[in-house]
Amino acid sequence: MGVGRVDGSDGGSINNDIPDAYEMPRNMFDISLSKKIGKYIEVKASVRDLLNEAVVYQQYPRFYDSNQQLQERSQITRRYKPGRNFGISVVLNL
Repeated sequence: MGVGRVDGSDGGSINNDIPDAYEMPRNMFDISLSKKIGKYIEVKASVRDLLNEAVVYQQYPRFYDSNQQLQERSQITRRYKPGRNFGISVVLNL
C-alpha cells in the first residue's frame, strides 16, 4: 500500500496526516498430493489458499474531534479475495 505522511508544515494539523497502511494477518492453507502410477508416471494435484480469506489493509488515523479531543479509529482502506488456485500435472520419468 504505502507509507504515511505527517503534515509538518507551519500551521499544520494532525487532521491532515496520512497514517501508515498495514496488511492484516490472515489464515492460509495449501495442500498438495502426488501419486506414482506404475514405474514411469506420477500425477500431482495441488490447491493453494484453500481458505480464501480476504486480504485486508487497515489504517489507524488520529484526529481531533469538534471538542478538540484526540481520537483514533480503525478504517479499512482495501479488501479483496485473491481466490483459490488449483493445479494438476502429470510427470513422465523415463
